[in-house]
Amino acid sequence: MSESLPIATLNESGFDDLVRYVQRLVQDQSQRLIVGIAGFPGSGKSTFAAQFVQCLNMYSDNSDLPFAVYMPMDGFHYTNAEIERHHLTGQKGSPPTFDARAYIDLIRHAANPTASFYFPHYDRTLHEPVYSKTDPYCLKVEHRIVITEGNYLLVEHPPWRELGEILSEAWFLDVPRSVCEHRLLKRHMAGGRDFDQAMQQIRKVDRPNMNLIDSSRKQPDRILRWS
Repeated sequence: MSESLPIATLNESGFDDLVRYVQRLVQDQSQRLIVGIAGFPGSGKSTFAAQFVQCLNMYSDNSDLPFAVYMPMDGFHYTNAEIERHHLTGQKGSPPTFDARAYIDLIRHAANPTASFYFPHYDRTLHEPVYSKTDPYCLKVEHRIVITEGNYLLVEHPPWRELGEILSEAWFLDVPRSVCEHRLLKRHMAGGRDFDQAMQQIRKVDRPNMNLIDSSRKQPDRILRWS
């Protein structure tokens, strides 16, 4: 990855700089600003995205009117029943286990400044995508910025590469594989797997996904690194 790209360190001043940068970008856009966060599984994409949306809304000119919303790709997992029907059991998290077309079409629709709709999210207790008609999962007309994140947002294979035409900017959260694997091991075991099952998931699914992301991603607009 080219070190000539802008690099943001995710400490307090780094968050402030990113907020100001995005605020400048949105002022120059007639459509919604759509910022995509890509990275390896376990890199902390969802943690960063949720925190960043909170920061953007804290700095909003009107704190009672949030102007950013978090729309994760994980809500577009196929259901467990659909994954089983497609003979993909054991591969959950790999590209074929996502409804990529539905996700891409929704992100394209979200760029329309008048669009308003509910969107799905992933329930880590149920291990299923869920539609919940509540505020955190609703795009409203007053939202000027959408922050979305997912493993494959920079992948140049179809249909993922279509996101390059939709995203206003795409950032890559750069975290060493060893750190990601340690986090994934804890996540898989917290989800009910024993150590051997968790390691098997990492070997069979997570590492191949990292290889795909590494080998096929286009250059991001910005690199993010945890402090």
